[in-house]
Amino acid sequence: MNGLTSNPWHDFSDVLIPLFITTRAYDGEIQFLVTDLRPWFVDKYHLILTNLSRYDIIDFNKDTGVRCYPHIIVGLRSHGDLSIDPARAPHNYTMLDFRMYIRDVFSLPPEGQGIPYKETNKKNKNGGTSTEEQKPRLMLINRAGIRKFVNLPEISAAVQAAGFEVLVVEPLRDMSLEDFSRQVDSCDVLMGAHGAALTSFFFLRTNAVMLQVVPWGLEREAMSYFGVHAKNMMLQDIEYSITVEESTLYEKYGKYHLAVRDPEALRKQGWQLLRQYLWDEQDIRLNVTRFSLTLHQLLRTLGE
Repeated sequence: MNGLTSNPWHDFSDVLIPLFITTRAYDGEIQFLVTDLRPWFVDKYHLILTNLSRYDIIDFNKDTGVRCYPHIIVGLRSHGDLSIDPARAPHNYTMLDFRMYIRDVFSLPPEGQGIPYKETNKKNKNGGTSTEEQKPRLMLINRAGIRKFVNLPEISAAVQAAGFEVLVVEPLRDMSLEDFSRQVDSCDVLMGAHGAALTSFFFLRTNAVMLQVVPWGLEREAMSYFGVHAKNMMLQDIEYSITVEESTLYEKYGKYHLAVRDPEALRKQGWQLLRQYLWDEQDIRLNVTRFSLTLHQLLRTLGE
C-alpha cells in the first residue's frame, strides 16, 4: 500500500485492480499479508477488501508469528495502467467485469436499469407521481488544486442553462466512499478535468457518460488513462479538448512559450518539464460559448 496511494487513480490502478486480477478467482479463500499497510486505505476500501478475502488483514511489517499456508502468491499481477487483459486474467475477466463487481460490492442498482433520468421518466410515463420531465443529472467535479476550473460558477450556470441538473462535488480522501458511490450512480454524466477524480466512473451505470475536459497538450493521456477504459466498460466517452486560450498557461507565459505554442516539442524534452507545465501549473478557464456545443452534443447522446 505504499507508493502513490492516496491518489484515487493510483489506488485503483496500482492496488485494487491488480488485487482483483490476482485474488478474485479464489472467492474469498485467501488472506492478505500487507507490507507498508496504510490504515486509511483499509478503512476507505474496506468493502472491496473484505469481499475479496474472508480473513483478517495481516500487517506483515508488524507480524511476529510464524504462518503456514499451503500456497502463497508474492506480489500482485498487473496488466498495465488501470487495465485488465482478458487473455491473461483468470476467467477472462475484463474491465467491464471489474466495474460490475465494484457496483455489486457497493450495493448499487444491478445491471439492466437504465441511466437515472431515463429510468425516472419511464416510471413517470407509466403512472408515476410526477408528470414533470426529469432533467439529466451532471456531476461536476471541482478540483481544488491543479487543473482546476477557475470560472466554475460560470461553467455550472452554462450546464444548467443547457438543460441539466448540476451537482458540484469536491471529492476528499476522507469522504465516505459508500455515500459518494450512490451520488455518482444517481448521475447520468460525470464531468471533470483530466485527473484522478474521474476514476469515479466505476460507479456509473452502463451507457452513462464520462465528459472529460482535456487540458492543453494532454489529449494522449486523456485517452489512454480514461477514454479507452470508459469505452471498454460500456460507458460513453465524450471529450472536450480546450483551446490554448482556455489554458491559464496562455495567460501566465504568453503565446511564444514552448508549453503554449508546441506541447509536443515540450513532451520530447522529458517527463519533468511536461509535468511541470501541463500537469502541475495549468488551470482551465472554459469558454462556455464554445463548450455549449459539447453540452448540446451530450444531450443528444443521452437521448439516443
